[in-house]
Order: sequence, then C-alpha cells, then structure tokens
Amino acid sequence: MKSAKAAFALLAVGFFGIMIMTSSCKKDIFYKTDVIVVIQDTLGNETRVQNAFVRLYAPCTDCTVDTNALTNGNGVAQFEFPAKMVLNIEVQKGDLTGSGFVQLEEGQTVSEKVAIQ
Repeated sequence: MKSAKAAFALLAVGFFGIMIMTSSCKKDIFYKTDVIVVIQDTLGNETRVQNAFVRLYAPCTDCTVDTNALTNGNGVAQFEFPAKMVLNIEVQKGDLTGSGFVQLEEGQTVSEKVAIQ
C-alpha cells in the first residue's frame, strides 16, 4: 500500500512538473512591422507624414494578404501578422507616392521607412 501511494505521489509530482515546464516555455510568437512614412526636402531632411495611406500586400498560394492603415501623428502605420512573410509596401498621400518591401521576423517589430515623392 505504501508503494502504491509513493508511486501515485511520484506520478502526480511528475505530471505537475511537466505541466509547469511546458506552460512556462510557451512563448508568444508575433510578426509585427512599423512602416514609417517620410518626405524629404531638397537638403535631404526628413519629415514624417501623418494620415498617409499605407498598403501591405503579398500574393501567396491559396491566400491573399492585403491590408492597409493610415499613419498616426508620428508618421507610423503599425501592422501585425500571423506568420513570417515578405510584404510589398505602397504608400500614398495626395499626389505623393512611395513603395518598398518589408521582411517580417519572428518575435521582432521590424521598422521600414518609405519616402514619398
């Protein structure tokens, strides 16, 4: 009887130990990007542009990634995605446009600057 209780206690401790180890090792995976929109003057000085339309898109097999946002007061549009990918960037503010691309990285917020002209 003592050996059965000891075995049960050992199994219970082992079970809870595994539960604690697996739950504490779980990390939040995210793929974020901040697109910073700027305009340059003739001297090369940059000014951030607010309320610019930013579109991120990528053709992919059996899916379509296509989203947009406006830049905030600091000239930044923020995006988050469920997986690592490379995205095309299109920016427009009035008659001014710009483009680029961004490669998302796991667990990092990747910043990409796009100058509009």
